[in-house]
Amino acid sequence: MKLDLSTPEPAPDPKAWEALIAKTGPLDQRLAKLTRSDASGIAYPLVAEAKRTQETPPLFEPEVFNARLGKAPTWDVRAVLSCSDEKHSNQVILDALNHGATTLEFRANELLNLSLPEVFNNVTREFISLVVVLNSELEQAKLDDLQGALDGFKHTTWVLQSTSQALPKLDGGASVAVSSLEAVDLGAHPSLEIAYLLSAVLARYRASAENNGTFERALGLYTTTESTLFMNIAKLRSLRRLYEGIRKSLAISAPWELMTLSSPRAWTRDAPWNNQLRGTASIMSASIAGATSIGVLPATHTLESQRVALSAHSVIALESHLGQVDDPARGSYLIETLTEALAQKAWSIVQSIEKFGGLSSPQGWSHFTTLAKESLKAREEALSHRKRSYVGVSEFPSLEDDASDHLSAFEYHARDSALFEAIRHQPHSSAIRLLTVGSPARHLARKTFAEHALAAGGIEAQVIDLAAAHDQEFNGTEIICGHDDDYEEAKEEIAQLVNQPTTRTYLASKHALDGLFTQPQRLFLGMNLVEFLESITHDGSEA
Repeated sequence: MKLDLSTPEPAPDPKAWEALIAKTGPLDQRLAKLTRSDASGIAYPLVAEAKRTQETPPLFEPEVFNARLGKAPTWDVRAVLSCSDEKHSNQVILDALNHGATTLEFRANELLNLSLPEVFNNVTREFISLVVVLNSELEQAKLDDLQGALDGFKHTTWVLQSTSQALPKLDGGASVAVSSLEAVDLGAHPSLEIAYLLSAVLARYRASAENNGTFERALGLYTTTESTLFMNIAKLRSLRRLYEGIRKSLAISAPWELMTLSSPRAWTRDAPWNNQLRGTASIMSASIAGATSIGVLPATHTLESQRVALSAHSVIALESHLGQVDDPARGSYLIETLTEALAQKAWSIVQSIEKFGGLSSPQGWSHFTTLAKESLKAREEALSHRKRSYVGVSEFPSLEDDASDHLSAFEYHARDSALFEAIRHQPHSSAIRLLTVGSPARHLARKTFAEHALAAGGIEAQVIDLAAAHDQEFNGTEIICGHDDDYEEAKEEIAQLVNQPTTRTYLASKHALDGLFTQPQRLFLGMNLVEFLESITHDGSEA
């Protein structure tokens, strides 16, 4: 059939769309299931409102389109490095530069223990920029020594990782940036992370003005990105808009940097090559949102992983041509709505922190940590119930992949997947088997679901038929998998298993056989999987 390209596209019909969705159930319930939201309750808009009303005015002026001149990448390709000894560090640095890095990022406490002339041997300093994260409080004398040892580089940016750190005294050409890693480790959701950065900047500017009567230098922002593409873009756009508004109100015109790092929280030890995909999404969202410097944690600690992470920048820039336009997401209903919602939420949090005296005051910090604890609790709840999932860890886990070592610089940062990894990498003394009921076609779905759920805890279970289970002595945990109708037919056999004193029996169903199984004895979608895995792998009588 010949395709008629002149045929106009049909006009959108929201009522027809709603009628189609309503066929699968009540419209409001279906929309609630299809709509995603983050820990702060900000929802992804599923469909544009028929008549959108702006309940609150936009915060400050939106960004405008601007072409970025020059060849891509149009951002600094930042290699995030860990330094253990001089020889290895030099090898890692030269390899990063050979694979496209334009900026090198280090942790200050690691550099202090090394001979820096050996670390930077054969490195042409005047072409390379540095980012040095002050991940601990440094005496001014040590900071001066470190600045002297790093003299000659194209540009150096010093990143403050904690609100307790004072503004350092730096050479005139150096820059300072404020990091949100402290907030991320505490569990801050996107709008709370934005609020933390803005409040931290306000505290720094306030302290600088009190000491000198003026603002010595523009402060950059160092924030994290996860694999949630649209939320990342909206978060960075909100951050840019709000920070520009603050700078205008303080009459600060000096340029500033927006530096991003793929979030250590999203990095996983198990199935580590999935980190490569998360890093790619991080680069994409950061480039679309206008970051000036983008860093990605390698999938593993190896040189090969570092090369892949750096090569992703070139692929995204040179093949996908991202980063050629400022704010290309402008006008997207989804991203504009998320941006405005995040901006309003974050600004309200900033105002609440400022009412307590800002982050530098004990009351302001206490208020922030209270909000962070609430956010962390909601985040861990979502992880435990797999509403927030990680491929290779809590979803589609692999029992074959070996765990990877993290970069030493990020060894002690909080990671979401640690909830499951802690269970996965502990000794399992309990024998576990899956008992199938009915034909393979009818029990396949629940058997596969149970296998994946157990694999999230590092457990590989034996699979046998229910009928064969009665002929075998067994001391451990068993999970019955099948169709609800087949459970009813095999009710008597299942009841015999439940009453055996040497076994703990679970049912893969949320509602079947109500008289035999209580809620804690069930395995189903949406349950607290972490608690379930802990209960069946617990040492002692329950094991």
